[in-house]
Parts: sequence; C-alpha cells; structure tokens
Amino acid sequence: MKWIGTGLSDIGRVRHINQDAYAVDNEHQLWIVADGMGGHVGGEIASRLAVDSLLQTVKSRAREWDRVPSTHEGARLLVEAVEMANQAVRAYAIEHPAYYGMGTTIAVLKMFDQLPGEAVIAHAGDSRIYRVRDRDLKTLTRDHSLVQDQIDLGLLRPEEAEHHPLRHILTKALGIEPRVQPAVQPIDVQPTDRFLLCTDGLTKMLGDLDIAKIIETTDAKGEALCRALINEANARGGEDNVTIVVIEPLDHKELIEASTSEGRGGTRPGVQNSPPHP
Repeated sequence: MKWIGTGLSDIGRVRHINQDAYAVDNEHQLWIVADGMGGHVGGEIASRLAVDSLLQTVKSRAREWDRVPSTHEGARLLVEAVEMANQAVRAYAIEHPAYYGMGTTIAVLKMFDQLPGEAVIAHAGDSRIYRVRDRDLKTLTRDHSLVQDQIDLGLLRPEEAEHHPLRHILTKALGIEPRVQPAVQPIDVQPTDRFLLCTDGLTKMLGDLDIAKIIETTDAKGEALCRALINEANARGGEDNVTIVVIEPLDHKELIEASTSEGRGGTRPGVQNSPPHP
C-alpha cells in the first residue's frame, strides 16, 4: 500500500506574513504541518526550522526508520525526532536573541512500508490531524490549548470556545520549553482512508461539520480539496494563514504513474514559507 500527500498554504485575508510551513515527503511516507506562534517574532522561522529538522532526521536515519518492527518503536522514534526539532528551534533563538520566545505547533503523520495497516501520529499545539473513513470525519488529535483544557474540565462548552478571547493560548508548542513531550499515538489505517493535516487557520473558520460537508459534497481530491477548504476559510474571513496537507491512497495505476514521475525527477518533498534568516 502506497500513500501520496498533497499540500497547499495560503496567507489568508488578514495576516501580512505566512507563518505556516508544511512538508510532503511521499518517498519517506512523512507529512507535516507547522504553525508559527502568532504575535511572536520569528514564527515563520520557527515553523520552517521544525519542519526542516523533522525531514532531515527521517532522511538521515532512513534505514533505521525503514526497519521499525512495531508502531511502538515508530512512536519512540517520532517523539525523538520532534524533540530534536524542538531543540533546533530553541538553539536558533539562543543564537539570535531577537527571536527569543519564538515557537511553533507541529502535526506529523508517518507511515511505514513494513507495517501495513498502521501509522503513527504526533502533535504539539492546535494543528490537527483528521481521518476520513466511510464519509465519517474524525479528529485524531486533541488541541493543546487553554480553552480545550477548560472544555475537558467542564468549565467551557465547545460552542463557547469557538469565539473565546483566549482561544489562541497554547499549552504546548515547540521552542518554548527544553522538552516539548508531544502527544503521540499509533493509529489503524484502512485502504480507503484519507487523512487531513491542517493549521488552526482552517479550524478557526470552519467547524468539523463544515469540513466534512466540503469533503463530501465537492468529492475533490488532493490539491483541489486543499483549495476548496482554503477558499471557504477565506470566504468566511480568512483570519489566519491556512495550511492543509491531504493524504490519500494510491491505486495501482496511480502508483505506476507516480513512480514514473519520480523517475523523471517529479515528486519531491515540499516546504512552504520563507527560509530562516539571521
């Protein structure tokens, strides 16, 4: 079973800088989104550093990752990779004091060729991972945010959280503490599943029911689905950057075409936003 991801990022209607970053590494079956913390200088650098660090970790240790015997071991490696990304963000801020306090969310999905029917996800912050199965949209992550904590404690209703003035406050992000301790979990994967990784620029503007409706009614795939969701988020105000990665199964014909394209230098990892600068 082979999977292919497609990503798209948009600055939105309000922000002047895109602080989101993403990576689509179909070769290593790795997909990432990151959202630099709004209101903090260097958010776009933090998100890019985190994504680049994760990509480099997986690529440089590809043989080890390829031989993972279980999702338990895969989860351990993924946590280790996220912690290394956390250190990369912190190290940059130490070397460049003007960026002290910069941080980023992260959401990662990794599949393993030797573990069919299984995958591992990890996240920190409020970027999310969804699974679409039999037209049912399910959130696989829990936001690391103040309002989510209050919802869990019964102090806030979910509908109140949508417009809460403190909904932007995160309880976990890369770059803030020496250890980030991301949430990580193995997930089961069925051959017809689709996955959606997104930053909160999407979920601020669209509820889960809205996202599910667009997925079902448009019947779009790949970049077309990313664009449909982004367009709707912008139509509702586009208050933040929006970044989406859609991951879908390849059928036999598509697999042959993708392999041919890669042989001609086609499919390669993609990262969106401006590069780090001193």
